[in-house]
Amino acid sequence: MKFSYLSKRSTFYRSRWYKDGTSFHVQVHGTPFIYRGKRHVLGIVQDVTEQVQAEKILEQRVTARTQELSARYDVTAVASASLNLETVMERSLDRVLGVMGSRIGGIHLVDKASGEVNLATWRNILAEIVSEIQTMPIGSGIVGRIIEQGAPLVVPAMADDPDAAPAARRILDQPVYVGAPNRPSRRCAC
Repeated sequence: MKFSYLSKRSTFYRSRWYKDGTSFHVQVHGTPFIYRGKRHVLGIVQDVTEQVQAEKILEQRVTARTQELSARYDVTAVASASLNLETVMERSLDRVLGVMGSRIGGIHLVDKASGEVNLATWRNILAEIVSEIQTMPIGSGIVGRIIEQGAPLVVPAMADDPDAAPAARRILDQPVYVGAPNRPSRRCAC
């Protein structure tokens, strides 16, 4: 690196490569000075690859959180724009599927009186699977796991999940976003 253009203390970042082709990031500090009547530059090069990687991870987390908050805002806007529960659930499901990058999903409502969860609305779920998940006892299947854990769930491979409906295990070979519980007066497993 040439520092001849430095006229004052400077700091800059560069990407460099090892002989094997992998890259790393460096922070370069340069300070010009005069020594025995000639201009010199004291340069300090520091590997900041871990810091750069940590910043990228943080940016990804911020982006994901922003998407989540945006979806929650949109769902809230949908809910406040309509008093019709069916419309609210359908629009909310569409928004959540869009944010999650999924085509398949549904919303189950918990009916404590009957001890069941009922599929209230869905998108792109095959009829064979719908018939198996239309009504289920509370605590059974993947929906039961969502309610128990109280957290969103992404199933990497339905075929490998013991809680998946048999038809879903046979048919779905892709990652599926199954849901996130809500805590309204009527509990739902989205």
